Amino acid sequence: MQRLRKLIFSLFIVIFVTLQGITVFAYNQPSANSYDFECSHIELLTDTIREENVFKVKAVFNYYAVNNGYWYQPPDIWVTCSDCGGSGNKQCPNCGGSGGTYQPVDIPCNAPGQPRCQSSCDGWDYECSICHHIQTSDCGERNYCAHVYTAHQIRVRKCSCETGETENVWFPCPSCNGGGTITCPSCGGSGGHYETPPMQWIPPTRPSTGTTKIDFLIDGKVQCTKDVEIQINKENVSSSWEVWGTINVEAELNAGENIGTKNVEARINWDYRNREINANNNSKSTSINVIPATNLKIEMMEPNAPYRTDTDVITTYRIINQDDIGALNIRPKHNLTAIFKTLNSTTNELISKSKVEGIVIPMQGTNIVYFKWHVPKDYQEDNIKLQCEINTSKGVNETNYNDNVVIGTNEVQKTFVMDTPDTVFESRPYWFSPPNGNEKVDTLAKTEINNASWEVWKWDNKTAWYRKETYGLSVNTEQKITPNENCPSKQLLAKDIWQIRSGYGFSLNVQTSMTYHKETKMPSTNAFTSIQHANAYFPEYKYNNGHGRYRTLEQTNQNKFEFYTNENTITNTGTKDYKRVHFTPLWYPDGEYIIKIYIYDCWTPLGMLSMTSNTNPIQIKGNMYDDWYISHSKQIP
Repeated sequence: MQRLRKLIFSLFIVIFVTLQGITVFAYNQPSANSYDFECSHIELLTDTIREENVFKVKAVFNYYAVNNGYWYQPPDIWVTCSDCGGSGNKQCPNCGGSGGTYQPVDIPCNAPGQPRCQSSCDGWDYECSICHHIQTSDCGERNYCAHVYTAHQIRVRKCSCETGETENVWFPCPSCNGGGTITCPSCGGSGGHYETPPMQWIPPTRPSTGTTKIDFLIDGKVQCTKDVEIQINKENVSSSWEVWGTINVEAELNAGENIGTKNVEARINWDYRNREINANNNSKSTSINVIPATNLKIEMMEPNAPYRTDTDVITTYRIINQDDIGALNIRPKHNLTAIFKTLNSTTNELISKSKVEGIVIPMQGTNIVYFKWHVPKDYQEDNIKLQCEINTSKGVNETNYNDNVVIGTNEVQKTFVMDTPDTVFESRPYWFSPPNGNEKVDTLAKTEINNASWEVWKWDNKTAWYRKETYGLSVNTEQKITPNENCPSKQLLAKDIWQIRSGYGFSLNVQTSMTYHKETKMPSTNAFTSIQHANAYFPEYKYNNGHGRYRTLEQTNQNKFEFYTNENTITNTGTKDYKRVHFTPLWYPDGEYIIKIYIYDCWTPLGMLSMTSNTNPIQIKGNMYDDWYISHSKQIP
């Protein structure tokens, strides 16, 4: 910089500082540049730089300028023509600006309304207005002039008879063609001319404080632009109006996508560098090593119930966008996928495979991914292997890919139909006492839940950002008991409350439903299954779920469950009718008879939904023998 101060120039310039940088006006002498910017140093202020994360950089710039006065050429001056006043036109001297004159012309004698000429003339003659030769049209006298075929013709009467009249005819001025003006001969129609004033000497002046533009780039693309003030004060201005100084600039840049080595560059006054003393010292660069900003992990969400053969189930996983090493927004462009496999727990044979694509996760967040699949009907093992792997295409750069797969297992139970024996003429067990209906049933779920809500991050294409969707689902049931038609003493005590005698049967109608929560959205069909199974538990077995102590209900319609047909039911005439009936024990004591219904295997991302509910009570009063007696009205001989 000291060397630059010693440079002597014959012509100098004034430095005008604008928002576009320090702009040098050399006034037709572009070689008279007398300022310079230099980027002397660039350094990183962040130790570890991660993908799509912000890092800090610092650059040091030096500047120098000098102004000892210069010759200034003022712009050309416009001089208006004094003859035409700048219009470029003057009044025609021949017609005085009128454009022509009116002249009387004889009307031919043979014109309409005029006496017929006595001669043989029957038309018009034309006289040339230039040479005054006459062209005759109908007379024998024909004088042809070369001018009579031009625009300078006037009509005249040919006949010498004096029976016609005259009329005024407009004759345009030949000098201005009827316009009344002519082109100004002094300026040729331009209205004036430019004159170059003499050059002026501009004495030295003190430069003023302003700004210049500094750019920061990554791999040649501008990431940040700053307008930096140039400080000019008495400490950095010499007596000859030399200016110098140093600028320290810090910036925050985003490392952008992809990992690896990248180039970071700082520039000053780049657009105008060719006007400087040295156009090759306006930038400095350094390299950075960009490393992954996250490490994805996947966890299996343990099912709250065993799976059953020949049943649709859902298996769910939680993907964690770890926040302990950095931050990265997983967006659709990363094409994050999850591949799910079910395998035989003994042979490792592949049973099913499915994939979910386009998973999105905000930085330092989690998201769930779930898979709906069918447990084979003929699966024989007690457990099944469940495997899920994410980011197989490595669309997301990670610090560790070894924790992208998780393998778990879940119990598999056989699906079968359970039934209870029909009532016989046994006595009431001595230990039996009627339950009150508040007893709990040992259900098939580890944790029984009848409703669930879950959140899923989605990508909103309209806003190009994340949108959290909340889904919810509940299971419900309504059941109705109706005494068998062969029960003669049945009595309806109130709505859906029947009284029967023990030993008779009844049918059961269970209606199931699934509803979504009002404050949530209804999930799509790939996020839940229907209610696939239902059981009935009876008070005579204390609602026990042991073998032969409850009945599996058959799904007879989409949302309807009933008893399986009973091969021991008969009509009044003794014919088997295979009704869907359950018989109360003959020994059951008088009082309420309540059945417990358990619906289950409605799977959601949060596990299996199930529900236990009580039927409307049946009032037991007496037994079926009370409806029969021996008649003694007829004596036996």
